[in-house]
Amino acid sequence: MENIFKDWLVSFKKDVLKDLIIEFSHEIKPGYKHAIKLTNKEQNHKTWISSTDKPDEREKALKGYLKNKKNWYNPWLDNFGDLDQNTILEKIKFEHFDISSLSYEDLVNNSFDKKLISENFKKEFKNLLREFTTENNISNRLTLELAKDVENLMNQYEKNNAVIVKDLIEKIDEIILKYVNK
Repeated sequence: MENIFKDWLVSFKKDVLKDLIIEFSHEIKPGYKHAIKLTNKEQNHKTWISSTDKPDEREKALKGYLKNKKNWYNPWLDNFGDLDQNTILEKIKFEHFDISSLSYEDLVNNSFDKKLISENFKKEFKNLLREFTTENNISNRLTLELAKDVENLMNQYEKNNAVIVKDLIEKIDEIILKYVNK
């Protein structure tokens, strides 16, 4: 019961959520064949994925950006901000892979720019939530209360530097439990 929304997504809507993330993310763009995943090996094991058609060239460019924190944008600040600039390249693992092999787990655990939580993403995500409440026979009153809380949660995420979808899903499960336990 603890992960009711997460379990429902994984069981029934994994591909839908995966497609939503790809559609609205700033980092993974349609039409590319390859991707690079950067993982903080040292502290938090957070990941950041970027699509590319030229992985070797992209890795070289990313390594250049990583050496100068002034070039960083929001997810990098969260993922790699605690690493020493002089040894940063030793503390980040670079993986090249075919973008078609991106898994649900890769996407929900990835750190995305807060731009992911766009109005369109919120709308589509709320549609998933509505479908979940309908399939689980949650009353209209509770569905409306849940929708308001989830809207507030997503608005809070817009203030963060980065978004990890897994964290969002876990928070939604906490909200659902609050209503189930009423």
